[in-house]
This record gives sequence, structure tokens and C-alpha cells, in this order.
Amino acid sequence: MKKIFKTLSLALIVISIISCSSNENVGQDNNNPTQVVTFTCTQEQDANATRAELNANATQILWQKNDKISIFDGSKNNQFTLNDKCAGQKSGSFTGTCSESNSYVAVYPFTEVAELKDGKIEGITLPATQKAVAGSFDPTASLMIAKSLTKQLEFKNAVGWVKVTTDFACSKIELRAPGELTYIAGKGTLSYNDANPTIDFTSEQSRTITLVPKSAGGTIAAGTYYIVVPAVKLYAGWRITFTDASDSKEYIRRGNNEITFKRKTIIDLGEFKKSETPWLDPVHGIVPAEKEIDMGLTVSIGDKSYNVIFAPANLTATGLAEKKSDYGDYFAWGATEPWYTSINKTNNQWSATWKSNKGDGYKEANCPSYNNSDYADIKNVLKEEYDAARQILGGNWQLPTSEMWDKLMSVNYEWTWTNEGDCNGVKVENTSTGLSIFLPAAGRVDMGTRFWNDGIVCYYWSGSSNSDTHAFYLYVDNSTKQINNNIRCDGFSVRPVRLVAVQ
Repeated sequence: MKKIFKTLSLALIVISIISCSSNENVGQDNNNPTQVVTFTCTQEQDANATRAELNANATQILWQKNDKISIFDGSKNNQFTLNDKCAGQKSGSFTGTCSESNSYVAVYPFTEVAELKDGKIEGITLPATQKAVAGSFDPTASLMIAKSLTKQLEFKNAVGWVKVTTDFACSKIELRAPGELTYIAGKGTLSYNDANPTIDFTSEQSRTITLVPKSAGGTIAAGTYYIVVPAVKLYAGWRITFTDASDSKEYIRRGNNEITFKRKTIIDLGEFKKSETPWLDPVHGIVPAEKEIDMGLTVSIGDKSYNVIFAPANLTATGLAEKKSDYGDYFAWGATEPWYTSINKTNNQWSATWKSNKGDGYKEANCPSYNNSDYADIKNVLKEEYDAARQILGGNWQLPTSEMWDKLMSVNYEWTWTNEGDCNGVKVENTSTGLSIFLPAAGRVDMGTRFWNDGIVCYYWSGSSNSDTHAFYLYVDNSTKQINNNIRCDGFSVRPVRLVAVQ
């Protein structure tokens, strides 16, 4: 099924849909409970473009040849196909075989493994890899659902669309949600939900959706494309990456504000131009190069040596703290986002507004990395996809390893417990160059929801694993500095670093 959108200029587009209808039943056999039946299929009259090709005026959506749907006559999944005479028309009649029923549930597109259970469709997929269709979207991803007591089916859209336009050919285009809590693709359950469909991903969940060429070895030509997305909110830090087809160079844009995808709605991200778009720096990420601090620290990895470059402030959910004395946010080891949306510091005992499914705070049950060997590589270092510094800042930022923290405690560096901007912490200075960093004593979050020791102790994660349940961290107070290990689920500060090969 080929779906082609004509050019649309609005940033947020809502297109009304009109569908044709047919009431004919074909080849009925009253002695056979299974019979050939025709269903009339329409779509939401206030919905966006969903199926098929736009007409010449770019105001209506037309069914296309070979469109197929699943119709459930109870528990059985029956395949129905668009009648040829309706191809290119506003309304569609679909014919197939099923049993008479007092109610019907239908899904577009046809999904052979789908099952109807308790009024919901299980076994549907919003694919993490979608085919790039010029001016349109991958039809296998654009889920709809309908419920009816008759053979008149009005489909409701379960998805929305992200519109992107490029002026250069790509080998792939990737949309990525921030953190580990938001899924935008996967397998799961589709619910009608009183004509406001929802998707619940239960397996093969993915935080990315990738557009790929329609044919192997092909490219995504310069032009406009649509990514099919569920109705979710992405917090600041989401990204879209365009991989140049000519040299495989990645061009990355980061969303500094949250964005909400709604069903039956197109979000236009605008045109991305190779020479004009302010792309994310592939090395420095969102951290300006002039703010980096070279502490003169060198480490060896394999047979190569690297300078360790420090960020000037602690990590937050959206980047770096504004000032070097700011606490930043608290991260579990292997978590790429904090598990709260805000912290209330008005009382002596702080409290937080917790994200969905994290209401118990920083506990083992909320921590995917706890008792999980998949989060560290063979060198017991946190993998890139679980490194909060890499995922939030981009570029080649990472958590420092325990070796880096340990070498920073050598005789070449002076550690002074001090006060910076009314914040207690430790100043670490290179005694040869005078360059320094300040690590605020932000305390920690443990026992689920307990914030404590702020202004008294520095707790900074390393990227080094100690076991499947524990990882190493830097501990500093006004009389002690040392490397300890701690359970992975506690919320600690993160001070990002990046490595520069020594030439």
C-alpha cells in the first residue's frame, strides 16, 4: 500500500477525513456460519491524514489497492481486503469471510498474530524500524482500531506522525526518546478506550524509531517523510539523527523542550539542512568547548593514552547545571534520567514528585541495572546506551571510571573542602596549572525517597561496576576522600568527563 502526502506547510496539521461506504453483502450462505461478508469502513471525520494517498487538493485521504484489515467476529481473526473498485476512493468496502456476530472489532493493518482478549487487541506491533516513504509513512506502522454492532466500521487512529524534511540523502533517520522510561515502539496491546485508542507496549520495547530505505542498499532521498509515533510525551533531551548516505556522518539535533505526540496529529519538525541547521557537535555534544576543563589527568586504555576532560558542572536531566555550585540531578547507576520530575526543598526533609512507575523512588525494584550484568561491558564499565552523561550531553561524554577518580586523588592534585556560592563541596586543583573543578556536596537519595547529607557529603558515581548489584563511587566529606562501592539503585551526582587521545 503506497501512501503519499502532498506538501503540507502547517507546523501542527489536522486534516478531516471522509470515507466512502458500501452496504452490500456478498455470497451469503445461511446454512454456513462462516460467510463472505462486506464491511463498510470509514475513518474519524476530524482526524489527520492516515490511510493512502492525498487527493489533488490535499484535503482527503484515499484508500489504496490491497489494503487489508483484521476483523474479529468474537475471538477469531479474519482477514478482509479492500475491494478493487474502492482503490483511490474516499470510502472503502472490505470483503472477507467471518461468522455473524452481535459485535465486531477491527484493526488496521491486518495483523495475523493479533488476538482479541477482554475487548483489547493483543499482539499488535508499532515497529521500531519503519520504511521511509517519500511524502508519507510506513503503512504497517499506522495503527487504527474500530468497534461496531453492525458492519459499518469507523476506525479511530491510535498513532500520530512526526514530519521531517531534509535537503540531503540519508541512509537512515532515527528518532530517540530520552532516558529509559519512555517507549515509542514495540509489541503490545491496542485498546479502543471509548474511541480514544491507546497502545501499551509489553515486549520488545524500544526508545528509538528508525526510518530506513524501502529497499536494501538504497537511500532515503532528500525530501519529506513521516515517522509513525504513539501518543506519548517526550521530555527534553529527545533527539533526531540523520545519517548522511554519502559518508555515514551523523547529523544530530537535540530537543531542549518537551514534546507531546498526540494521536491523529502531525507534528512538523521543519526542514533540516546540512549546511544551515545548528547540528549537535559530534564530539562536544551540547557542552561548549570553551567551558571544558582540562585537569591534566591522563589514563591508559589498552595501548593508548587519553587526557580526561571534565565538564564544569554536574549533570541534570537536560544537560549541565547552570552554575558549578548547583547540585544537578540524582541518578541511579545505569539510569539515563532521574526518577522524579521535581524536588521540593522547602522543608528540611526534601520530597519529590515521582515519575510514572517510580513512585517508590530509588529502590532495587525500580532499578533496571540492579542485579543485571547486561549494563556493563567485558571490562566492567557501564555501556554507552546506559551512560547518563553520553545520552544527555551527546558527543563522547561519559561517567568517569573509578580509575579516573582514583588518579585524581594523586599528589598532583590538591583537594580542599570549601564553600562555593553558599554551597559546601570540594575544590580539586591541579597544583601545576592552577586549573580546578568544584564538586558540590549534593548528598544522595536512598531508601527509596530519602534525600540526605546535602551540604555534608559528595557522592559521585563512577562508570565502573563492582558486581551485578553494586558499582564504585567517589566519597568526599570535610576530612575524607575515597573510592567506595554502593548498591546501584541509589541516587548520586554525576560529573561528566570525556576522553581525548594523546597524540
